[in-house]
Amino acid sequence: LRDGGIADSVGGAAANLRRGNGEGGGEGAAVGAGGADRGHVGAVHGIPKGTHWFQVSSHPSGMKVLIAGLAGASCIGLWVLWRRRQCNAAGASATKQKSIKRHAKSGSDIKLVSFDLDGTLWSIAEVLAAASDAMYAQMTRTEIGRAVARYYPPQGFKVVMEAARAADPTLDFRRLRKAALMRCAEALKRPENIEPWAEEVVAAWYVARCDVDGFLLPGVVNVLMDLRRAGFTLAVCSNGITDLDQSARLSGLFDHVVCAAGGLKKPDESMFRRVWEAAGVAPRNHLHIGDSWDADVVGALQAGCHAAWVPRIERTPEGCIIDDRAAPSQVQQDSWQQCSRYHGRLHTLGEILELLPSARLLRVIRFMQESNGLKSVERTVRVSDDGRFENTAEHSWHLALLFLALEADLPAGLNGYKLLQMLLIHDLPEVYAGDTPLYATLQQDEQGVILDAHGPVVNQAVAQRKAQREAAAASKLFAYPPRSVGHKLADLWKEFEARETLEARYAKAMDRLVPLLQNSVSGGSDYRTCKATFASEMALLEKVTDVDPLLGRLGRILLEDARAHGWLK
Repeated sequence: LRDGGIADSVGGAAANLRRGNGEGGGEGAAVGAGGADRGHVGAVHGIPKGTHWFQVSSHPSGMKVLIAGLAGASCIGLWVLWRRRQCNAAGASATKQKSIKRHAKSGSDIKLVSFDLDGTLWSIAEVLAAASDAMYAQMTRTEIGRAVARYYPPQGFKVVMEAARAADPTLDFRRLRKAALMRCAEALKRPENIEPWAEEVVAAWYVARCDVDGFLLPGVVNVLMDLRRAGFTLAVCSNGITDLDQSARLSGLFDHVVCAAGGLKKPDESMFRRVWEAAGVAPRNHLHIGDSWDADVVGALQAGCHAAWVPRIERTPEGCIIDDRAAPSQVQQDSWQQCSRYHGRLHTLGEILELLPSARLLRVIRFMQESNGLKSVERTVRVSDDGRFENTAEHSWHLALLFLALEADLPAGLNGYKLLQMLLIHDLPEVYAGDTPLYATLQQDEQGVILDAHGPVVNQAVAQRKAQREAAAASKLFAYPPRSVGHKLADLWKEFEARETLEARYAKAMDRLVPLLQNSVSGGSDYRTCKATFASEMALLEKVTDVDPLLGRLGRILLEDARAHGWLK
């Protein structure tokens, strides 16, 4: 009860204890300070401040105060300990979650990727329809089959299958159909030789059921081949039944195949366990992808694996559509969003490559390979007086070098790094669209470029076709790199074309200057080809001067030299 009472001592001790955790220390400190702020409990009963606890018993109210103090201290102490435990648990959980998200969300620890089959890799509606047609075609070859087909069309046969499944849930798909066919034949009082007949019908159905090559969803084979190339182990984890060895396009792409059997199916944990044990990895190294929210996503997550959800996609004559009937509610999706092993919804199967760092490298490689084509795109200016034509890659390099030479003279508000990026990528769409010289977009007559009060007159039809070709080429090329990179490059290119920002205007101005520099070392080769005149070049230079008079001065020096050499009239 000395200097603030028992509560102060308990609170202060708790504060010191909690302070070591770095979590919630203020609460314990507040409890410890509270007794001192309010005065010690003994003062209320006339016990002088500073009285030691062993002297309290001799005071008339001493025992009462001591008991009250101990009871209050016990309650406060228990509350502090409970809060400490709660905060420790929360802190540990938060730390663990952050650690997992940094590591696991990136997909860096994934070694095994497993796939569901039906609705994930192929259009299941089409496959089942083709298999049903094959089954009924086989039925009609016998008298028993014709009778069954007549009395049990596909919808009626489905009802019989459900009854057979209810009678024996362990039946796999082939045995289930056989049992249903025998039930149909027995119901029609045709028990003779029905088992061999049922086996023949099921065999025809199974052959068609495994013939999935014509129903694969777009990009499936390329994605699987890319994953194998990136070093991932591939597996199947499916509730369906398909012999992938019968598929010319999928055979050999999977290292392990696990399908439902004996009544065991996803989302049972043992299905996923069979996959990762066969691959020799831990569940934290296993990513499963499928179209069923409950069976594929929730099942994999509860088994300790990573999971990504791809909505069921069906092919139609109009194209691929998403079948939303099996889609989870937003509440269901949100319930797993904070799980570090849930990688969200994939709009296409190809987005798997975005989840896995080593797979993303393949997209980088492809983008660089495609961009290499810029070295083969010839421009109309030569590299020297009697040399070869310059290519667009060299032009982009020359622009970047010009930026470095002028960087100290550019305005302070300019984002130099952004400008440099624009200069390097502004002509990338020419990989597919080719180079369209500036003068080809201007109206000309026998004397050269037509000028009006606003400068050179633009041929709108040619300029519009050029813009359309380059926009289509940009869309194609910028789809190759990882998505975030592709979006960034596309945005930079669009910004350059719009020439609305300061960086875009400087990039356009410098893009106009580099051909003048190139002509200065090639004897004005491009001027002659394009029928350029001093007047037309000066008119084009006005836009450069509007951006920055210093750049305009640089261009004028080059044009004056060209006129002095007789390259421009």
